[in-house]
Amino acid sequence: MGMFTHNNVGYKGSGDDKRASWFVQWDHDGALVSESCKPKTEEEPGTITPVEEAVEVDGGPMPGKTLFFYHNPRTGGTSIRLSLNKHFPEHAVDAGYHGGRTPYKDTPEEKRRGRQFVTSHQPYGSHEFTPNDFITATVLRNPIDRVKSLFRYFETGASVDIAGGILETRNGMVRRLSGSPIDDPFVTREDLERAKENLKNIDIVGFTDEIESVSDRLGAALGFVLDVGVANVSKRDGKKEIETDSQILKNNALDVELYEWAKLNIDQDKKIVWNKPTSVGLGDTMKKLFDKLGIEQCGGCKKNQQRLNKAFPYKKKD
Repeated sequence: MGMFTHNNVGYKGSGDDKRASWFVQWDHDGALVSESCKPKTEEEPGTITPVEEAVEVDGGPMPGKTLFFYHNPRTGGTSIRLSLNKHFPEHAVDAGYHGGRTPYKDTPEEKRRGRQFVTSHQPYGSHEFTPNDFITATVLRNPIDRVKSLFRYFETGASVDIAGGILETRNGMVRRLSGSPIDDPFVTREDLERAKENLKNIDIVGFTDEIESVSDRLGAALGFVLDVGVANVSKRDGKKEIETDSQILKNNALDVELYEWAKLNIDQDKKIVWNKPTSVGLGDTMKKLFDKLGIEQCGGCKKNQQRLNKAFPYKKKD
């Protein structure tokens, strides 16, 4: 009987979602042996320190625009991300895979304005906080293939960066695309229906078995030529699978339903139009009014817009 331990750096708990290290042991008969979670401390080896937020807001190929890529782990998203990274300066990318970085929605508005490519394993909804025009994208994968790839990835002993850890193998796509917390152990049919509605609103929805089509559509929307290779592949080592296909189907029934629904209902030829940002406060509303009147914004007006947004914010759901 074999066994492996998965040490996941991610989020656990609620409230301020403190950093934690989550240890999970499975044997090769598919049984969960042990699971534990302990907070990380500054002294603990392997702690990822918060990334200093970049201050540049200018430059890059898409000023005033942002692509939000909701990355379902083990769907080919890393290959897409690496290909896209080549087209953006570092300060224009918010790759919030590690919990040490300030969540996009909590980043100061001026810095959010400079982010042109935002990607992470975090829940659907970050785009609601952008001050820029935006488009959204995601990739789905057959749940059996995805979960098997997840188990192989966990088994390598690599320090994986999938927030939620082993919960990702339990309807992880529905959990993420419904906007539910990544560490929420309960995924319901209401979450499934919400995920379907959100998929209808995502501009580019692709599938792992059609990854070249996803690349072409993203490239056309952004004006890039994307060369999506193959990255972050889980190696097959010949060991017995952690879960059988029937176990995976049982544990991911909602993901299966979402995937099959998307295959039948998502329009692959949908015209991509840059979405206008939702006003976050009174300042944004005033700017839209001035834009319609043809009044150009000056530097002082921009600062006033930010002050009004801060003084009179519109309530948003987290």
